Amino acid sequence: PKTTTSPVTTVYLKVVGEDLPNATFYVSSDDGNTWENAVLNTKTTLAVNGKLLRLRIDLDSANVRIKSAATLYT
Repeated sequence: PKTTTSPVTTVYLKVVGEDLPNATFYVSSDDGNTWENAVLNTKTTLAVNGKLLRLRIDLDSANVRIKSAATLYT
């Protein structure tokens, strides 16, 4: 996980790749105990505000290709 100095309240996902609509993105700020759905290129307010940030990507198709992923947070 990415350890932050203060609790994470919002995230913004930037992902470059192919067939991204066939992937589901989740963010956790409590080291994976609670996962929240995150929409690409949209500011998402988290219900749980922790300091251990993780990103999970579930692939719904073998055609999904992730070239890069960035999680911006406050």
